[in-house]
Amino acid sequence: MKIVFLDSNTLGEDIDYTPFEELGEVIKYPFSTSEEVFQRSKDADILVINKIQINEKTISSAKRLKLVCVTGTGTNNLDKDYLARRGIQWRNVAGYSTESVAQHTFAIMMIM
Repeated sequence: MKIVFLDSNTLGEDIDYTPFEELGEVIKYPFSTSEEVFQRSKDADILVINKIQINEKTISSAKRLKLVCVTGTGTNNLDKDYLARRGIQWRNVAGYSTESVAQHTFAIMMIM
């Protein structure tokens, strides 16, 4: 399995990629332009992205692609209709900040 991180710098520099490497080959690009995505995604089974546009123009060469993982909550950069037509799943990090937002809200209420 080939896992391609298209904008790994958005995750920070202290990320341990070992769990991913146990699943297969890991390729990391600090950043990718829309033009670079076409070539960089070509042999990927999984793409890990943040803000990169994922659509027919950028991933039509990715014939093995099965999954797109978004490292944020927003998914407006995904052409979900195109992904569905190709049978490509997508996931984001839904709910990653739920607890911290609640804690922050209560902290502000205590200050007032």
